[in-house]
Amino acid sequence: MALFNDGTIASQEDLRAYESSVLEMASTEGVDLTAKRELAQRELAVEIVRVLTELTAVDTAPPAVALDQVVVTEPMRQWHATQTLTLSYRDAFHNQLNDRYESKWKEYERQSGFKAAQLFETGLGIAIAPIGKAAAPATIAAPGILANGVYEIRVTWQNASGQEGAPSERVLFASNNGEVPAVTVGAAPSGAVSWNVYAAPLDGISTKQNTVALGIGETWTMPAAGLLPGTPLPEGQSPDYYLRQVNYVRQSNAVRKG
Repeated sequence: MALFNDGTIASQEDLRAYESSVLEMASTEGVDLTAKRELAQRELAVEIVRVLTELTAVDTAPPAVALDQVVVTEPMRQWHATQTLTLSYRDAFHNQLNDRYESKWKEYERQSGFKAAQLFETGLGIAIAPIGKAAAPATIAAPGILANGVYEIRVTWQNASGQEGAPSERVLFASNNGEVPAVTVGAAPSGAVSWNVYAAPLDGISTKQNTVALGIGETWTMPAAGLLPGTPLPEGQSPDYYLRQVNYVRQSNAVRKG
C-alpha cells in the first residue's frame, strides 16, 4: 500500500467508479479534477492530523504519530474519492446554479462524512518505519545479449526490517542490439537502507530481479540470462497497526468547506 504522502490517493478512474459522467461534467463546466483531488487530499490531511493529535498527543506536545506514517487503506481511498466529488459538484453548482449538480454535491458530501467515519472507526493504518515511494530510476544501455524488445523497470526502497515502500513509476528500456539496462537510483529517503529492482517485458508482470537487496549507490545490470521469475511487484507497506477512534463524530467542517 502507498503512504498518504506518496501522492494523490484516488485516481480519476476511482472517481468514475462512483460517478460515470464526472469527466464529461468536468469538461463541460471547466472543473479541474486534478486540482480538486489535490485540494481534497489537503483537507483529508487536516482532519487526519486532528485525529492523530487527539489520539496520540499529550498536553501541548505534537502527536506521537506523524502524517507520513499513515498508510492508504481502502476506506481512505473511498473517503478521498467522495470528498473530491463533493468539491467538484459544489464547484459545478456554483458555476451554473443547476439543481442536479446541487443534489449530487449534497449526496457526495453526505457520503464523504460517512466514509470518514468508517475510516476512523476501522482505524488509520500506521507504519512504524515508513518508506516513501521510490522516484523513477535512471537507466543506461550496457553491452549484452538481451532479446530485442521494450522492457519496463521499477524500483522500491527497503527499510532495515525488509519492508518495501511503494514502487516507482515504470521506466521503459528499448533493447535493439542486445543491450541490457544498467539501473541506478537517486537519493534514498529517510529510513531506507537498500533497494530492489523489478522488470518485465512491456505490459508484462514485473518480478523482482535481484536476489540480494542492493546497497545505496550500487548499480544493477541485467545479467546475460535475462529476466528472473522472481516475486511479483509489491504495492507498498502494509500497516504495522491501526489507530481507531470509536464513535467518530466530525467535530469541524474542515473537510466539507475546502
